[in-house]
Amino acid sequence: MTRMTTSIENRSVLNTDAFDKRRFNEIYSMSQGIQKVRDEGELPTFEPLLADIWASLYKMKPEITEEEVAADLRVNKSLMGRIMTDESFEIYRSFTRLDDLSSAIGTVKFGEKTNQWLADQKMQDSELRKKMQEIQAMQRQLEKQEQQVGHGNGNEQLQADLSQAMAGLDSQIQQTLQNNSHSFSEQMAQAAQETRQVKANLKSLMGGIGSGSAEAELKKVPLRNQISLAEKIAADKRMLEIAEWAGRFKQIAIKKQKSKHIEGIESKGVVAGDVIERLLPIELGLYKHSVTKIDFLRRFAEKQTMMYEQSVRDTLGKGPIVLCLDQSGSMRKLDSQSKGFALALLSIAKKQKRDFCLVLFSTRTVVKVYEKGKKKLKT
Repeated sequence: MTRMTTSIENRSVLNTDAFDKRRFNEIYSMSQGIQKVRDEGELPTFEPLLADIWASLYKMKPEITEEEVAADLRVNKSLMGRIMTDESFEIYRSFTRLDDLSSAIGTVKFGEKTNQWLADQKMQDSELRKKMQEIQAMQRQLEKQEQQVGHGNGNEQLQADLSQAMAGLDSQIQQTLQNNSHSFSEQMAQAAQETRQVKANLKSLMGGIGSGSAEAELKKVPLRNQISLAEKIAADKRMLEIAEWAGRFKQIAIKKQKSKHIEGIESKGVVAGDVIERLLPIELGLYKHSVTKIDFLRRFAEKQTMMYEQSVRDTLGKGPIVLCLDQSGSMRKLDSQSKGFALALLSIAKKQKRDFCLVLFSTRTVVKVYEKGKKKLKT
């Protein structure tokens, strides 16, 4: 549905400034998800509502304006007031403020859940449904007239009638919010949880394997690509599963990378030497005794004291990683796991600057080589 033609530059119910509005327009142009939610919105003013949702997530101190807003924006003000007064919202904002990616994902998720809640309430409340249907009919009529004759007095009158109808809808929405506060809070909590999950999965796909490296690696990817991939993960269950498996395999890799071989004392044998940490207990006893101490010191200086023999693990070089991945039908049930494993190995190769060769085989063979583990993101 095409929305009201008034520019969103002057359609906010928050304390937004020129930077906020300009930045949202940039994010909006990058995000197909926000554009899709806007087109599916139950209200003609859903685009400025999405802009305010973004600002409430991104800004350090977002506040509802105390000034009187346009009649058709009163519904937006009521909805934003309810979103921002939710007890968990401020805690959740510590995760999104000044974070372009999290705010963009959150705008999609909060927009979807708000729209879903409105659709549910419309189905349950016949009076609300009637008012919203009338508004949608007026909006379609306005769009039709604008296409046929352009802007004119008739359009201006219809625009005024639509704004007045939106103002009348506000009291109904406020009552619905009051009566169904719990269901609205549940939708917002779910939106917050899904936002966190999407970003965590994106970090699993794009991040490194070192502790704390995922966020740094993700920031190296252009924001447009971050948003595009995040939206694909959110919309595609298979992508979600691959990301989750990649995260699991990376955790295993992290533990393996952290586990260092510490030379231990083994009763494998006894040799002569002068390594204090490996001396036999009997030698230490000889050192403590006044009669044998001089003899012990002589033998220690000559590397003749008895100590445990220690086996040393051979140090292997880190060469290229080669993964042969079966693509036949027998691997269908393990498809997500195998791709997640491949992504985890690719991250290891990138971290350790090792070449990575992926061999996909079935009825034909495809070989892909990633020098130093570097990959290009395609959207």
